[in-house]
Amino acid sequence: MKNKIISGLLLLAFVVGQYSCKEDEFSQGTQVSLTSQEEVNSFNYPREIDVLKISGEGITDLSAVSVQVVNTLIVENTGITNVDLPNLSAVRVALVVKDNPALTRFTEVPSLKFLGGSVEFDNNDNLEDISGFDSFEFVKGELIIRNNDKLGEDKDCAIEEGSFCGLLNLYNAGVLEGKVTLSNNHPSSVSDVSMIGSIARQSGYIDYVLTSQAAIDQFSPAKDTIGNLTIRGIDIGYIGSIAQKVKVVKGTITIQNTLVPTTEGFFDVVRADSSVYLLDNPELNNPNGFKNTKRINGDLVVDNCPKLPFAWAPDAFTKIDSVYGDLIIRDCPQFISGAIGLQSLVYVAGDFEISGSGGDLWNLGSMNPGIKYIGGDLTFTGNQVVNSLDGFQNLEYLGGDSITIVDNGGIPNYSGDDGPGFCLLREKWSEGKIAASVIQLKRSGEENYIDFNALQMCDGSDVPQFTSYSLSSQGEVDTFQPANDTIQDLIIEGGSIDYIGSIAEKVKVVMGDVRIENTALTTTENFFELIEFKGNIELRNNASMNNPNGFKHMDVIHGDLVLENLPQMPFNWAPDALTKIDSVYGSVVVKDCPQFIDGGIGLQSLVYVGGDFHVENSGSEGNKLWNFTTMNPGLDYIGGNLIIKYNPFVNSLGGLDQLSFIGGDRIEIVENGWIANETNGNGPGMCRIREYYDDGVIQNDEVVIVLKRSNEDAVDFESLVRCN
Repeated sequence: MKNKIISGLLLLAFVVGQYSCKEDEFSQGTQVSLTSQEEVNSFNYPREIDVLKISGEGITDLSAVSVQVVNTLIVENTGITNVDLPNLSAVRVALVVKDNPALTRFTEVPSLKFLGGSVEFDNNDNLEDISGFDSFEFVKGELIIRNNDKLGEDKDCAIEEGSFCGLLNLYNAGVLEGKVTLSNNHPSSVSDVSMIGSIARQSGYIDYVLTSQAAIDQFSPAKDTIGNLTIRGIDIGYIGSIAQKVKVVKGTITIQNTLVPTTEGFFDVVRADSSVYLLDNPELNNPNGFKNTKRINGDLVVDNCPKLPFAWAPDAFTKIDSVYGDLIIRDCPQFISGAIGLQSLVYVAGDFEISGSGGDLWNLGSMNPGIKYIGGDLTFTGNQVVNSLDGFQNLEYLGGDSITIVDNGGIPNYSGDDGPGFCLLREKWSEGKIAASVIQLKRSGEENYIDFNALQMCDGSDVPQFTSYSLSSQGEVDTFQPANDTIQDLIIEGGSIDYIGSIAEKVKVVMGDVRIENTALTTTENFFELIEFKGNIELRNNASMNNPNGFKHMDVIHGDLVLENLPQMPFNWAPDALTKIDSVYGSVVVKDCPQFIDGGIGLQSLVYVGGDFHVENSGSEGNKLWNFTTMNPGLDYIGGNLIIKYNPFVNSLGGLDQLSFIGGDRIEIVENGWIANETNGNGPGMCRIREYYDDGVIQNDEVVIVLKRSNEDAVDFESLVRCN
């Protein structure tokens, strides 16, 4: 005991001499008060302290304080801008930070994980960032955050960071064990920790229309994520300041009738989540804001931008490979050099239009490998010197009703030294790759339109006429003798049919659809891998079919893929069977297939579905269909409806949570396993559909959304909140 008293007296003398601490402060342990920057800088006491109080307007930097553990820490009435205590690891009784008018951040406390008592942040007028809380692992006592005028602006934590979002994460993780008091902070802040983000979610995204340079200079959005943004006005010459205030535009960006010279400093900074329209901008001459863009999640329309260059490979627009809406380049004289400005473009989900381009656009031959998919109409008009259809050779699908190629340069009927002529379209039509019913073709300077039906194939041969066949018995299959090895549609239907390999010895190509229904077939091998299919593939009601390996080499389905009532068909045959298919140009329907299991592994590569994605009453055997998480990287595009219903074990939307586009008029997720509204340990819940709607992933504003769990009433979509 005597030794302890002597030690205490020596320590008391040291502390009193250095820090003017009162003697009675030490009755309960070491208590230190630092009142100047000099005292802070010279303080070197890494051992445990009962009370450490730091107070004084002249104190601006705390980084020299080496203490690791303290019972009570008070920081008040200082001039600091950040609480910089890199060694502090635990506060046992109380952490108090109050009345610090210059404090903007609480971020430099990387070691602080354990707070055994209360935490109070009070009356710090300029405090905006408390991300230092992110390292907390345990807060035992009450958390009080009040009277901090700039702290706690409500943000949608699913798409933004900062503000009180970190508190919400701690609350949800169970780190905050005591009462949480939030009071009189930022005007948009909440007082209930569980409601953080609710104002932002409920308020949606605000649209802005800026019609002058002054309006842009004074622009102050409520949040840095906004809805639609329209910039219109002939006096507007600089928009870079917007990028300092806006991070994400969820809706359409329109820049129209301005004097803006560049896209840099805007499109390479602001994330555009939907369509982009550049209209009537006479001075726009720098497209490099798009230099890192690989996909447009809506329309890309560039109209009447006479100075805008496109041939800036490998930058500008040249990395864009997919446009999930319309692609329109109109009256842009510098769209030249074989369309090198869109050299990577492969997919256009909507209309494809190139019109009124300049005197050096001879063709689209610099697009490599060239456009493969156009979901809508094709318009190629008024391009002065275009003399061939080079660039369209690899077109696999054109789904629109109309093709208009008129008043260009001298595109010939038949191919020549300059490249393919109009005959290329005739060949695509004969191959079933074009669905258009209205095809208008005309050369500049000529009055008459070309008779499309009179065109021959590019080699001068007649357009082949393909015959459709229907086989209803094994005898008909065995004696099948087609007129040639390319046929139109093929229907195989009959309970006696158990072998169709002989058909593959006689048929090389099916230009239209194939349907196999109500047969005794056991395998898809020796058929699907030996024949080229250009249209829909439908397998229905084949009770014994148990081998999907005929599809092992397929990566694209050129129409619908329908798999219905195949009780013995396994899907988890990675890396074979259906697992290499990444694109289906029509709809995907998996219905009454109990072995569609293991997170959808049977379609693990599927990214693009041009029509509906429909999974119904499947995945009840083996490892079950709990979700779609083995689809990797996961579905990105659904052009039609999303239907997930009557799958008894599906308990989350995992694997369907990375979609960029849903184009249909109906979303139906009903009577599955128990999919929660919120995200939980099983994965994303119904809330993901709410996010898709809010964020513009769902394109149709009139979409019908039906969400329902088994044996429960339908979920009220309007009351759903975002997943976080």
